[in-house]
Amino acid sequence: LGEKLCECSPPEDQKLAILSEVWKIMSKWEPLGDYLKVADIFVEYALLYLGRSEMDILLANIQKHVSEVDKLDETQLRYLESVVFRVVEQYSDLAEVMALQHFIPIID
Repeated sequence: LGEKLCECSPPEDQKLAILSEVWKIMSKWEPLGDYLKVADIFVEYALLYLGRSEMDILLANIQKHVSEVDKLDETQLRYLESVVFRVVEQYSDLAEVMALQHFIPIID
């Protein structure tokens, strides 16, 4: 679903509502690898269609999930790296990336 939404922009007035509904469900997902796989795609969605405050909310939720485990396995780490790269690639100014309150804790 997330990949298709990234390919074809939903109506402007529904973009945030779609993310909110999806995130209500997926923020409760376990195991972590499954959660991060979907989160990775919806980070792209948020970067394409929403603002920095929504992006920071997603990053906060990702940080919360990641902080609940002692060590990430290779698959989890790959998805988390993808999230980080997507964010860095989207913003042209490093200061914008660093302004995301929950970005640094994710890469820490």
